[in-house]
Amino acid sequence: MTQPGSPDAPPLSEAIRLSMADRLLNQENWAAALTLLELIDAGSPAASAAYAVKLAIAHCRIELAPAEALDSLVLPPCPATGTHTEDVRRVRLQFRGFLFCQAGGFARARRLMRLLGDVDPFIAACYRTRIDAATRAPTAAASTSAAVAAGGGEPAAIAALGVSERQIAAAKQRFAGKRLLVLTRHYTEGAYEVADNLGRSARAFGLDVREMPTPTMPGVADEAYVAALGAQLRDADAPLVLFSEFAFPPDRPDIETAVYDLLRTARRNGAKVMRGDGDAWFTQLLGPDQHYVGLGDYFDLVHHCHPTILPDTPVSFADRVVCWPWPYRMPALDVEAGTIPRGCFVGSAHNAGVARLVWWAESGARGLPIDFSVVAGKRTDQLSDADYAGMLRRYALTVNFTQRPSGVGILTGRAIEAPLCGGLLVEEDSIDTRYFMAPGEHYETFRTLDELAGLTAALLADPARRRRIAAAGQAWANRYYTGDYFWTAILARLWG
Repeated sequence: MTQPGSPDAPPLSEAIRLSMADRLLNQENWAAALTLLELIDAGSPAASAAYAVKLAIAHCRIELAPAEALDSLVLPPCPATGTHTEDVRRVRLQFRGFLFCQAGGFARARRLMRLLGDVDPFIAACYRTRIDAATRAPTAAASTSAAVAAGGGEPAAIAALGVSERQIAAAKQRFAGKRLLVLTRHYTEGAYEVADNLGRSARAFGLDVREMPTPTMPGVADEAYVAALGAQLRDADAPLVLFSEFAFPPDRPDIETAVYDLLRTARRNGAKVMRGDGDAWFTQLLGPDQHYVGLGDYFDLVHHCHPTILPDTPVSFADRVVCWPWPYRMPALDVEAGTIPRGCFVGSAHNAGVARLVWWAESGARGLPIDFSVVAGKRTDQLSDADYAGMLRRYALTVNFTQRPSGVGILTGRAIEAPLCGGLLVEEDSIDTRYFMAPGEHYETFRTLDELAGLTAALLADPARRRRIAAAGQAWANRYYTGDYFWTAILARLWG
């Protein structure tokens, strides 16, 4: 908050009250905090608006309301202020909603989430288009998967990739032993992250793989990292280099320049460099041209798995873009599939995925048979590889929520991992997943809470349908998304 005495600070008496109220909120002393906040709101409308006091008042009233009064609770309007204090209060609302969902207090959680929608456009859009939206008749585009090519059984993505089983066999023979340097990004101690599966699938393809960690936090990349990267690039004969993003120190532009100079030098010496854009939906928000910054300079090819942006690809770059899922592999499991007659969601619910808290609260309040295993903190709080894969396999349904703050749904790892594990994917509809798999054949989709409720009930009542779709999805993912198609496409684009 603004410090007392600064030009934008409220009068000292109000500043003291605000500070005391925030201390009480942090202590979860909702009644005492509410008393102070109401005094501020009544005595200083300017301070109330600047410090999102009405939002805090509404929050306290939800915390204090009896359970039976939550649905009829009347709250004051909470216009968005766009201030830092409002951001802090939004985070508190998210965290409290998460805690109530964890404890099964879905009625209170959903009131907190609906309050959050007053000041968060993404949450408001989720309620408007997903939770409160009536079930609609499917459009022609929605009823016919974009994944299925006219007159053929393969998805449009396959035709666009231009890879066949014969080409895969030829590429494995031609590129056997080719040096691959993967600049990896690891976030957990697990062994099945994207970085792990890149190396694992490349070795299975026949490439000679070297791996070097890529800094994931600013400040890690320094002169020593530059020197080590240079040594790795020199210790190869015209290798393939694959990198994602570097977390360069913001105050060291010389480090960024030095790393890209090394990649430029490697290209001049015959190496081919590919950049993987794992969050292309976010890059698109920064500007459609940002996908291609450096293309033809310090890298040769850009990879992403966000087909929604393909229509915006400049014609001059089209032959240097590969749109395909990362290679996925999952641990072997000796457990029977579909033995838990419920749905499950396993994943995060913070930052870009915060709308999943809305789905959790609202589906819980509706009593839908879906168990949520949600991470709201560090990536290292996630399940082990075996536990994660086991949930995807043992539950009858794996529910996946795809929408991002950009308003579009994206292809997430679960969309491939669930079928690979033999689970049945039930997913919030997205153009991205439809591009790679066929709804009704490899997985099932929903758009609204009502549709999710109806689809869940129908699938749980129909074991034969579940087994058929799960088996088809597993066969499809095993064939296309475990690495062979990925590496063949990359190598063909780079070496012809």
